[in-house]
Amino acid sequence: MPERRWVVFSTMFVAWSTIYMCRRSFTSSIPYLLQDSGFLTTEKIGMISSCFATSYGVSKFLSSVLSDHTSATFMLSLCVGLSGLCCCLFPLAGSARLLCALWFVQGITQGLGWPACAKILREWYPRSQLGRWWSVLSSSGNASSALLPVLLAYFHSLAGWQFNFYVIGAVALAMSAVVLMIVKDAPESALNREQQLPLPATESSHQGPAGLLGVLYSFNVWLACALYALLAGVKGATGDWGQLYLMQEAHRPETIAAASITTMHIGGIFGNLSLGYLSDLIITRWPQAEQTKAPRAPALLGITILLTVALELFPLTVSEGSSHLWLSFLWFSTGFLVEGGISTVSLLTIGLVPDNQSGSAHGLASLVAQGGAFMAGWPFSRLVEGTSWKVAHQLLVVASATMVAISSYFMMLLFKGLPSHTTRKFD
Repeated sequence: MPERRWVVFSTMFVAWSTIYMCRRSFTSSIPYLLQDSGFLTTEKIGMISSCFATSYGVSKFLSSVLSDHTSATFMLSLCVGLSGLCCCLFPLAGSARLLCALWFVQGITQGLGWPACAKILREWYPRSQLGRWWSVLSSSGNASSALLPVLLAYFHSLAGWQFNFYVIGAVALAMSAVVLMIVKDAPESALNREQQLPLPATESSHQGPAGLLGVLYSFNVWLACALYALLAGVKGATGDWGQLYLMQEAHRPETIAAASITTMHIGGIFGNLSLGYLSDLIITRWPQAEQTKAPRAPALLGITILLTVALELFPLTVSEGSSHLWLSFLWFSTGFLVEGGISTVSLLTIGLVPDNQSGSAHGLASLVAQGGAFMAGWPFSRLVEGTSWKVAHQLLVVASATMVAISSYFMMLLFKGLPSHTTRKFD
């Protein structure tokens, strides 16, 4: 790879890690906020999470459209800078309403990030390499999420939860300037026209109804959106509430609970990379899968079946007497399957439509997915308070079983050899 591409990608890797750190700063601080803030309860924490999920979904959808008409580098820099500013302002908010409003704004700014990264990736890398670099960049968020709980636990012991947000915010503000100086929208912007690797034109790029309207008429895209939403809900429920769950249900100290959640994010890194490679391997080794344009269905089916088993093990095996090794294995497996599943279904969604509709399809899937993330916030907290953690986990098992059914449908498309970008005809 040319040196310039390495520099751009490395900067994007750190930038996306920083964005994810800002996003996770709140959920990773939940135990400390409940303990030290004096005005936050589990229900209010859930409301703040749901406010973020709502604004983030809408912002990411609109940003997918906006990225076609503005500088992706500017969008990425703006995302990092404003996310850091929101973190710096967080300790200054003295009520739950102000925090809801602030984290609603945080969701809007965070929505700018991934569409900008996706556009830059498409400009700098050929289609044959896009999947692997997509997965590597996604894993940067898992890397920062893995380190964050341990770092925040250490910072909290030194100077309190407010210090956590100030440190993360300062890092993000500095990174915003670095992005503007180094990252370029496309190779020609960096005066490297000879290194440009344009995406090859395909026959499908000239087929089907144009834009979002064609995507809305695709039944298969809506099924993929539902699968994405269920995965996002499981990710939010296990990742955002996992540390509190271990402290209350398994009676683990906050440092041990934070370490267990770290293993979930480490598992997410391996899941992103290995499952992305596995689905690419299926594309190249199984001609039928390549012809149906739904080659990632086998990987998705395996992921959802194993995820259902993993989620069922939580209420059955997690207790005060559970070993730390077993808890780490459960969280690692969950992170591996959830993050790998999200990357796989994202690529599946793009492949379900012609090339000229891929951005709209991904934006729609991201918007619908935030419905699942919203349900993992305030509604999930109300369910836990009104029933128990075991009941909440059984609901996650039902959601995972539904994902198995949807993945089985895509397997049916694969075996029947049906094109997976069929749409209804207009009258």
